[in-house]
Amino acid sequence: MNALQCLRNLISSRRGNVAVMFAATLFPILTLSGFAIDLANYIALRSRLSGALDAAALAIGSSSAPDEELQARFQEFFKANFPTGTMGATATATLNVDGNAITASVNASMPTLLLGLIGINELDVALSNEVSRLSSGMELVMALDNTGSMSGTKLVQLKEAATELVDVLFGDAATSDAVKIGIVPFAQAVNIGPSRLDLVAPAPSTFDWGGTSWWGCVEARAYPNDVRDTSTAVGGFWKPFYWADNSNYNDWKQTTTSGYGRRQTTTTTYDIDNSPPSSRGPNKSCSRELLPMTNVKATILSKINEMWAVGNTHIVLGADWAWKLISPEEPFTEGSAYGTPEWQKAVVIMSDGENTHSNSAYSAYGYLSEGRLGTTRSSGARQELDDRLVEVCVNMKNAGITVYTVLFDLEDELTKELMRTCASSLDKAFVAGQTELKAVFHTIGGKMMKPRLAK
Repeated sequence: MNALQCLRNLISSRRGNVAVMFAATLFPILTLSGFAIDLANYIALRSRLSGALDAAALAIGSSSAPDEELQARFQEFFKANFPTGTMGATATATLNVDGNAITASVNASMPTLLLGLIGINELDVALSNEVSRLSSGMELVMALDNTGSMSGTKLVQLKEAATELVDVLFGDAATSDAVKIGIVPFAQAVNIGPSRLDLVAPAPSTFDWGGTSWWGCVEARAYPNDVRDTSTAVGGFWKPFYWADNSNYNDWKQTTTSGYGRRQTTTTTYDIDNSPPSSRGPNKSCSRELLPMTNVKATILSKINEMWAVGNTHIVLGADWAWKLISPEEPFTEGSAYGTPEWQKAVVIMSDGENTHSNSAYSAYGYLSEGRLGTTRSSGARQELDDRLVEVCVNMKNAGITVYTVLFDLEDELTKELMRTCASSLDKAFVAGQTELKAVFHTIGGKMMKPRLAK
């Protein structure tokens, strides 16, 4: 006699208390059995939903796409891991993006097998998680080419691209506890700001500014301190950038003499363009003042928007001062200590041209004819500037700083190789065409995102 026949006989039995006892226990037994089966299914459903939700949220957290695109991608990732109808459940997943915080949630219901006997026809599941798009704080400095070749449309594109990167890291937040960004506009000199008199010698007041004042640009220190993060006690001071009157290249000071003998008088007049960027005067070709790292988004965007284009290209200066901004050491101390687990450090170096030095332009390395780079030949000066840029990049990478490079609208193979060598890895060296700069900066922002489940 099989088990099914035994059960039938037991149910139909009329002998004594057997039928009564069975009738009394059958419902509880079925209820408990149904609870065990449905509970196992419920636990399995929660596990499947949790895995699908985590996978979708982490996938979105590593993307820097616009929010509306993130919504569509999130649904695709979730459904790929939890197809419609899985375990007979109906599931609705939602995504909320608030800056670097992503909250994903799902509500689902599944039909029961046996708990319907006691009126429980469905079991509901509600789960949520939170993904932080930054696994640690991000300290970033952008060294941005503000040379004359960037004037016009290219400077507009640069401003849009740099703004895009700021938007990726900040989202809609006005300030951030996890993001600090600094800006170094560079050309043939870097402007540290006229307030940093503690870093320069001799004092700017010892020069004749023709009724104007020092804007803040400085010359490079002598090698090797122009490629090292050394203090003034070790590497010395920076000399104020002062383009002296030059009748051929920067004629801004005229001295005339009249009369004879004791009646002779000397008169000095000045013809200075003091509207930035200056095309004539002691501050000629001085770039915009750099911005030390800050967590205030509006301040960063304001600095980006005020950039101007003027002068020749010394990429090494932008890289060197970017290192100084992100370093925890003087002369700027906004950076965290090297090796701090809570903060990662990155520098973006962007340029649209090869390093240049000429006799017609005074720069942070003086005139080419002065031989401050160890040569009076323009080709030799370019090679020396290239070598010093690589040295700065190597020093930054050895300090634990991730270096990204962007070469914009330039097909020069030597400069491409230079920027690849400078970057931390080949996937962090970018070449952007005329319309690709914004997309490249957006991609860099995505690479800086290392999402993690916060809760």
